[in-house]
Amino acid sequence: MAETTGSATDLEDLLQKFLTWAVAQGWTQDEAIGTVSSGRQLALHKGACFVSMRWNPTVSATSVVAIYQATGYTGGNRSGTHPGDSGNGFNTNTTVTDTTLDDERCLHAIGNGAFPSYYFYTNATGDYLHCVAETSTDTFIHWGMGDTAGFEKFGDWGTATGGAYCYGHTLRDSTSANSGSNMTLFDGGASTTAGVTSGLLRWATMRLVGMPGQAGSEVWATIGGTVSDSAFTQANDTAGNARAVCAGGFRGGLAARAFGNFPAGNTSGLAPTIPVGVTYLQRTTTPRRLFFLGWMQDVRALDLTYFAPKDTFTLGADTWRVFPLIRRVEGSAAGDTDMLGIAYKT
Repeated sequence: MAETTGSATDLEDLLQKFLTWAVAQGWTQDEAIGTVSSGRQLALHKGACFVSMRWNPTVSATSVVAIYQATGYTGGNRSGTHPGDSGNGFNTNTTVTDTTLDDERCLHAIGNGAFPSYYFYTNATGDYLHCVAETSTDTFIHWGMGDTAGFEKFGDWGTATGGAYCYGHTLRDSTSANSGSNMTLFDGGASTTAGVTSGLLRWATMRLVGMPGQAGSEVWATIGGTVSDSAFTQANDTAGNARAVCAGGFRGGLAARAFGNFPAGNTSGLAPTIPVGVTYLQRTTTPRRLFFLGWMQDVRALDLTYFAPKDTFTLGADTWRVFPLIRRVEGSAAGDTDMLGIAYKT
């Protein structure tokens, strides 16, 4: 594992440093940061993971970077319209604007800097890119992506392309760390109400192929905080193919219930961490079946009661650095995410 850290003067400086670092880890730059119409964009890939980003500094949503995942790249296409797009854009191939980026998977409320610090993480072979930026003092935003080998699989499903993933970080007008309005890593919203379609546009996506019950046209799964399928009928990719339903994250499930209330800290000598796993829901059987797919490499959740932002701790031979989900504050303002923390192996 490797940790790279620094600071950035503004949003474009941050994304340029991210792109330069990604190329150094073995990723291919498909598109350098450049101006398209009134917006800006970039694109990169490794193996089966194709990611592009778009942002617009000239409209009201100045603090948003939209993030898209696809199965390929075509030069000249706008971000979000590359081949096999996962369907996490509000825009379509024929109606692309930069004024609705906030309705897509994005880095919501990232701001234009300056950024006091950023932290980039990868493994020895560069299979994943996990990123944290400090948007203001002790306030953080997370994003990342990974190739097939970047996801720790349970079993040998989808050996060629399955497991490639992408996630952003959305903060809505919520005062609860556990609200479905806060979405990052494989931890999407849990809502199955009428507004779920827009929520699905912000969830993590993963290449999912060859699973029991999957149609041949399905190559994507959305990863949310629930496996209920009652409101997922519109979960299609850009081409109109259905997407599979997966549940993931660290705010719910057996691991969070077992370890989530144990305060971690160097003084106590305890650091119970929560893996960020993903489960596939097969909806074509009665009863429905669940298949555990695996978990994120080198990322855990934990309680930050006895940790400050950016503290480190050791487990065996490994060192981990901790960050709040957004802001380590037990308050009532949007972004106060209590003691909910994310740890990255350095």
